[in-house]
Amino acid sequence: MREKDLIKLEFFQVLDRLKAYAHSKATERFIDHIRPFTDRQTIEEKIRLVEDFMHIYEDISLYQFDDVEDLIKRTSIKDYALSVEEALSLLKVIRLIKEVRRSIGERVQVYKSLTQITKGLYLFSSLENAIESVIDPRGFVKDSASEELRDIRHKIRETEKEILKRLESVFSRPDADKVFSDKFVAYKNGRYVLPVKTTEVKKIVGVVHGTSSSGFTTYVEPQSVIELNNRLTVLRDEEDEEVKRILRRLSSLIGEQSQRLLEAFRTLVKVDYLYAVIKFSKEYEGKFPRIGEYVELSNVRHPLLVFLKEEVVPVDIRIRDKRGLLLTGPNTGGKTVALKTLGLCSLLFQSGIPIPVEDGVLPVFEKVFIDIGDEQSIEQSLSTFSSHMTNIADFIPSVDEKTLVLLDELGAGTDPVEGSALGIALLEYLKDKRAFVFATTHHTPIKVYALKSDYYTPASTLFDRESLRPLYKIIYDAVGESMALTVAQRCGIPEEILLKAKEFLPAGFEEYFSAREALEEYIREYRERLKELEEEKNRLESLIKEQEKMAEELERRKREEINRV
Repeated sequence: MREKDLIKLEFFQVLDRLKAYAHSKATERFIDHIRPFTDRQTIEEKIRLVEDFMHIYEDISLYQFDDVEDLIKRTSIKDYALSVEEALSLLKVIRLIKEVRRSIGERVQVYKSLTQITKGLYLFSSLENAIESVIDPRGFVKDSASEELRDIRHKIRETEKEILKRLESVFSRPDADKVFSDKFVAYKNGRYVLPVKTTEVKKIVGVVHGTSSSGFTTYVEPQSVIELNNRLTVLRDEEDEEVKRILRRLSSLIGEQSQRLLEAFRTLVKVDYLYAVIKFSKEYEGKFPRIGEYVELSNVRHPLLVFLKEEVVPVDIRIRDKRGLLLTGPNTGGKTVALKTLGLCSLLFQSGIPIPVEDGVLPVFEKVFIDIGDEQSIEQSLSTFSSHMTNIADFIPSVDEKTLVLLDELGAGTDPVEGSALGIALLEYLKDKRAFVFATTHHTPIKVYALKSDYYTPASTLFDRESLRPLYKIIYDAVGESMALTVAQRCGIPEEILLKAKEFLPAGFEEYFSAREALEEYIREYRERLKELEEEKNRLESLIKEQEKMAEELERRKREEINRV
């Protein structure tokens, strides 16, 4: 599918929202690469996996974890030494993998699709023990990590003890209060020093290692500890080298299992992704439609609008017996939102992400194309009409029966007569290609065409004539008004102008209005009959319940009689 169609349908905005539910940058990176699948079997597998995971996700305790993929790859490099921070990040991931595997546990016997997850969640007990034996929870390499390290650190502690003993003894000299700015041993440039008053610095024989910001104190390393400080420096270098050797050895152990560890980490990321998908879709009570050969979405909402504070009115979108839908009606009536809702929900559904729908059926589309107003067309110095035509010309050769084509404001941006003619010709072309089509328009000739078509179902967004407010509902087998004359009348345009405007309406409008009135009359009759049938159904259900209660009562009395006998 074209990237620009995904952008126009706000697919990536949904992915950005989904990333907020991830526990790792690695999962966010995984989400960035999500794209709709076009193979039915793959989509069914993804749906089954999400639906099975819904049954167990509450048993899994996920928490934040680092993206260690590059780190794992580096451990296979010869002589690479990971840092203690990296080792602890890896340890956290190994433990989380173990916890997730245990949480899923035997549930795979019930939910078979989860097997593909658990088989990749390997256990790394030896690595876990190796890291724990070397590094403590504070991120400090343990003395017990090697005999050499234990010996070196013992010598460091003994040397430090001797240095401190010698330096602290200096504070006992009679003129200590006069010579020293404070009676504590300082540490500067890797050396233990004394804080000497700058005015008295000549009274201490040794090496100067700097002064305080105020200049009041000079830090001096007395001659008596220079050799000990030198020895301490050598020991610390030996400690650093031994720590690096230990970490290189640990890295080598990890590197030996890097491929399995990489697979397990990527599986953990997939688990976190599934968890994020479910938590995300729970926000709007998401469900999966069934896969079918037609479109029927009951009470569907736009996946992004549901996150707004305002209440979102759900709509019913149906493209059943006919493979095309032409939606008409006034501006701000929800036509474009409905069109984008179908497009975005189709993309999410084929990506294995539940959509905000009460119930529904969707086909598997191999291609989804949309033509809608594009702000970039202005920057590219293209007219609105030219940008529409350029976009349509780009995708039209690829259209077939597995394609969903979404056309917003068909025929707009140019002369209405030519725009209508071109729009009808385009609809005819898409009909010949057997594509699924959802188009919106204001042009009456296109509306009349839909009324007569055996391929396109005319539909209209409902509008309250009294308040002039949209109801955000779609009524099928009807065409809508653009409401221009009605709005003009409400806004105070004189009646004589409105009457004159009606005289200038093309002859085709008479046929259009007649067809619309006939359809609306039919719809009114249909609804009345439907209401009567619903009432009859409720009456029959009440009678059945009464009969069942009477039968139960007779059965109860019969049992009582038998018991008395």
